[in-house]
Amino acid sequence: MRAVLLSTLIVALLSSTSGMAGEPATTDQTKGNIEPVLVRVDTQGKVTDVSPAYPLSHSLMRVLRANLDQMIHKPATDKQGKPIPSQFIIEVALKSEQTTSGEYAAHFAYVSARPVPAGSWYWAHDPNGQLVLSSQDNLSTMRPFNAGSNMINGGTTSTPISSGGGGRGR
Repeated sequence: MRAVLLSTLIVALLSSTSGMAGEPATTDQTKGNIEPVLVRVDTQGKVTDVSPAYPLSHSLMRVLRANLDQMIHKPATDKQGKPIPSQFIIEVALKSEQTTSGEYAAHFAYVSARPVPAGSWYWAHDPNGQLVLSSQDNLSTMRPFNAGSNMINGGTTSTPISSGGGGRGR
């Protein structure tokens, strides 16, 4: 059953992606094809919300959600070890591999993860098109999203993702 579902997903993915006709779906990290995903996890360690920075098809969202459910097993804990709800950014890359039957199996691979400040956040773009996290608690608060930065103190180790440069390029 799982193989049939995955085969169907791969066929849908490859047929709906222009420029990949007959080619496997790959993500080259050196070209910046990394998908930042804002994830919320409850106190039981269950993923409750998945928000990719750039739109994904329904079939890729299902794969992303399944892969995140496989990756995340436990909730965050406070200093006393008590489970707490959490929100963080995980960066993933789309990978595909040819199976022995000649079909392709796709999955999202972990690249990195980092915390976000306390509160409830969502993806947005500033007037310059730069990807930012906006606070649902304080609508005037926007934090630039920089690949490789710590969202808590704003330190950065690389350039911002913009609508024309990084991520999935939408």
